[in-house]
Amino acid sequence: DQTIGVVSVQSYTVNRYHRADLEQLQMLAAHCGAAIARMEAEERVRGNEGRLRLAMETARMGSWEIDLESGLLVASPEAEAVYGFSPGTMSGNESQLWRRAPEKESAEIRRQLEDVHAGRASGFDAVHRVLAEDGERWLEVKGRIHGSAGAGTTPRLIGISADITVRRQSERSRERLEAQLRQSQKQEAIGTLAGGIAHDFNNLLAVILGNVETARFDSEPGDPVRESLDEIHKSGLRARDLVRRILAFSRPPDHHRIVVRLEPIVDEVAKLLRSTLPAGVEITTTSTADAPAVMADPSQIHQVLLNLGTNAWHAVEGRAGHITFRLAAVTADPAMTELVPGLRFGPHALIQVIDDGRGMSADVQTRIFDPFFTTKPPGKGTGLGLPVALAIVKSHAGTMAVESAEGHGTTFSIYLPEAGSEARNEPLDPASDWPSAAGTGARILFVDDEEGLVRLARRVLESSGYSVETFLDARDALNRFRADPDRFDAVISDLSMPGLSGLDLAREILELRPRVAMLLCSGNLSEAEKADALALGVRVVLPKPYSSGDLLPALAEVLSRPGDGR
Repeated sequence: DQTIGVVSVQSYTVNRYHRADLEQLQMLAAHCGAAIARMEAEERVRGNEGRLRLAMETARMGSWEIDLESGLLVASPEAEAVYGFSPGTMSGNESQLWRRAPEKESAEIRRQLEDVHAGRASGFDAVHRVLAEDGERWLEVKGRIHGSAGAGTTPRLIGISADITVRRQSERSRERLEAQLRQSQKQEAIGTLAGGIAHDFNNLLAVILGNVETARFDSEPGDPVRESLDEIHKSGLRARDLVRRILAFSRPPDHHRIVVRLEPIVDEVAKLLRSTLPAGVEITTTSTADAPAVMADPSQIHQVLLNLGTNAWHAVEGRAGHITFRLAAVTADPAMTELVPGLRFGPHALIQVIDDGRGMSADVQTRIFDPFFTTKPPGKGTGLGLPVALAIVKSHAGTMAVESAEGHGTTFSIYLPEAGSEARNEPLDPASDWPSAAGTGARILFVDDEEGLVRLARRVLESSGYSVETFLDARDALNRFRADPDRFDAVISDLSMPGLSGLDLAREILELRPRVAMLLCSGNLSEAEKADALALGVRVVLPKPYSSGDLLPALAEVLSRPGDGR
């Protein structure tokens, strides 16, 4: 029902053509029409084939078929490109499909094809690697049987192979990002838990350490009780340090940062380890002259390297071994940032701690930065060393990577960004020397929800000459201050309290009397929160648990400032 051409015949003789002539003309037109239609269809097929080839070439996809009776493989030019064969060299035996796959994967392809030949399967699906001349690539292969001997046609396995290397790389990148997210979520969860226990634990430690301090002061040197008190005091200090380490990996504190060269720190750590390790363990250091300076807290970097060096020692423990500290300069480009999660673009100092110890399995490597995970026997490790080290490195805008294999040693790599032109050579917040002075009758309002800490504070402050009123409830303390704002020379408050927080209490009190000496105490306060408190008018933020040697000088110092206190 479509006109595809015109056949025109004419004669000047009237009625020249009869019915037989018209029938012949109709037959001629039908043949011409069929020929034109066939030519157009062939042209469409050729066009479709061209577009299909272009689409398959663009999609990195190729087709092939296998004669299941003879095992003969016929591959398209696109399939040859996908598999990495030169044009015209892939067709032949079906073994070409697995010849360039690694051994384990080629065995799986052969097994599936055997099932197809034996009639146990109607096709096969596989995802495998191909080791081509230009590198490794990943292929997704699907094949299905067409035709059968019973139907009078030769059975063939027709398939398509697609290059999914880019997709595979994207999936791996996503998996790495998901692993980083899971690690971050774990650290966040532990950090939330740590923040929750820090308040109560630090209060208990403050009571223990404060009472031990008072008891030691009341006891005479040489008294047998003094020795026990000293041991309690030492254990309390270790417990305090443990809490701070728990908090460190979830929210590492901002320390004093200066522009430092790393070579002296590396040499110092290596020297310290040499003096403590067995003679069979050899330590060497290497450094390149172009290793850049970084903005860092030297003591924290020292702590990180000492921790990694100690771990390396444990990895070679019991036999002769070798530990290397390597310092170099690297510039992170997009390819490197893809391989090292968390690495930023630009120049970095690279510190590597390399040992030839027993190495780690892949499973252990995925867990080494988990808080409290350790492969050391009980009593020899808390499982906090590496999480804290990672937290310190991240707080310096750096990152840490590990490479290890069982029986082949371990390499920890620390990347720290080069100090920029805005770097400062002075500490960010220089510490002051706190003077010590007697209370001279100054009136103190003390607030904390821990009853033992309140009793201890009253004893310590009153014994130092202060007049003290204590409260367990922040609202009661606020009402007392409102009743007579000029009565008190200083207010000391815990930060985390039910009902009304220490920061809210400070805000209310400072609105009533802006120049009163206000001190806040907290065991889990970030530098940003500390800055907010100081901007509000708080004079000092004391970390919990504090000793009387921390509290009394801080209180005396703020009371001595002009315009503060009385």
